[in-house]
Amino acid sequence: MGSTSDFLYYVPIFSDLPEDTIEQISQVGIKKTFKKDTIILMEEDESGALFIIVAGKVKVTRTSNDGREVILNILGDADIFGEMALLDGLTRSATVTAMEDSELFIIQRNQFLEFLKEHPEISIALMQELSKRLRTADMQIKSLS
Repeated sequence: MGSTSDFLYYVPIFSDLPEDTIEQISQVGIKKTFKKDTIILMEEDESGALFIIVAGKVKVTRTSNDGREVILNILGDADIFGEMALLDGLTRSATVTAMEDSELFIIQRNQFLEFLKEHPEISIALMQELSKRLRTADMQIKSLS
């Protein structure tokens, strides 16, 4: 994967978009590298951006009532995170930490919301991704009961 737009084709919420739309998306975000063990987002932070993993691995965690770190998910290449705060404008629901040196592509909330207005197909793909994650969480909860 060479250019910024190349890797976006591998991101499920963008994979069915036309080339010119992918190119537009590649122009509004920035690439940033995070070293291993760097906290990318903190639970309860008030930031709004969508993060796409270009290369690397991150863990998504929450702090339990007794102070333990609970791993909710491990994400890798072409996975996204930050979508909940991006859409609802509320604080971050989890902490995300780089498990290895990771390169991320970051799109700010206002820019991403503009793309959703212009390209409703992204909204549908994003809803499918959120639904998939909700089903996974439901299965995890069921397995604990």
